Amino acid sequence: MAGTARTPIVAIAPTPYFSDRGCHVRILDVLDNLQECGGAVTLVTYPLGRDLGRFRIRRTMRMPWYRAHAAGPNIHKWYLDLLLLWRVGRALWQYRPQVLYCFLHEGALIGIAWRLLFNVRVVFDCQGSLTEELIDHRFMRRHGLRHRLFLCLERQLYRRADMIVTSSAALAQWIRAAMPALRTPVVELADAVDTALFCPQPPDEEVRARIGMQTNTKVVGFMGLLTVYQGIDDFLELAQALCAERADVTFLVIGFPDEERYRARMTAAGYADRCVFVGRVPYEHIPAYLSLMTVAVSPKRSASEANGKILHFMAMGMPVACYDTPVNRALLGAHGNYAPAGDVRALTAAVRSVLDASAQERACQRSTLLHYVREQHAWERRRPLMRALLARDTRAAA
Repeated sequence: MAGTARTPIVAIAPTPYFSDRGCHVRILDVLDNLQECGGAVTLVTYPLGRDLGRFRIRRTMRMPWYRAHAAGPNIHKWYLDLLLLWRVGRALWQYRPQVLYCFLHEGALIGIAWRLLFNVRVVFDCQGSLTEELIDHRFMRRHGLRHRLFLCLERQLYRRADMIVTSSAALAQWIRAAMPALRTPVVELADAVDTALFCPQPPDEEVRARIGMQTNTKVVGFMGLLTVYQGIDDFLELAQALCAERADVTFLVIGFPDEERYRARMTAAGYADRCVFVGRVPYEHIPAYLSLMTVAVSPKRSASEANGKILHFMAMGMPVACYDTPVNRALLGAHGNYAPAGDVRALTAAVRSVLDASAQERACQRSTLLHYVREQHAWERRRPLMRALLARDTRAAA
């Protein structure tokens, strides 16, 4: 875009960006591609995290006692968001953007508040339902008073944004069904993958040796936050079942927090040497770890929240076993190894079928996955829509 005027964009991320987890990968990819499409992007975010991306990053003041990188509700967020509100105001005054690109519901709230003073379009990049996520994190019960209050807030954010951008078709459908009279344009900008970074490669034997993983075994992998709603409990139940019946498989867990607690569970079951927990891995190093996997498992149960890690698995040419949810179907199409949501026994059977496939069958599935992800889920395919997002008429993208 050299030689042409760039569209000034201020982005808001009320999260410790970049902390090597799925939500942050979405932020990185969207903002990098907006920059490629002619935006001059400045991200305003929390004090913690790594500076990763081809855009400016501005942070709130650091609080020595705040060190949380995990997702979910946090008692510190109320004052962090007030500091973020002030820092966003400074960025708006300095850069005078045409677009205020808001990630997460708190980001949308901050953006809508500042629109009262600045002539700026508020684009809300929504990765899931606020109320559903809080239920997933066990912060509240469905149909309780707290649920009703947060649902009211969530709907107000949808109404007051100038445009809603969703990370999946399932989420866009959920919003339209929940609010049939909604006038705000809802645009699907589905998750995609950087196919230059995530691509097939031979197993990285240096990484295998460093993490102490057994050689000459098939590797079943999990990647994500080690939380109930991400499915780590289901994965360990699956791992114990397969360890009990066969000796040709080991397990690799990439993610945090509480690795020691989950490692202790495998130790108590007698399978400490069959499951390797590597904790947090820097995003740019993840392909080397994924290269060790024979099959990836994504036992996430959420029906509305994004699940972009599946695209990373696919781009490596790796078969994926997961629950049959609308989000997963939108990503994998007919190429997934599905089980009914929450049915660990069926998910175990899906993994078993991949492990027992012949070399010819695995090669065929690998080729099909690679072709499909490059045609349907590469970021280059999303850029025409992203250019429309930068247009003055918000209806251009819708």
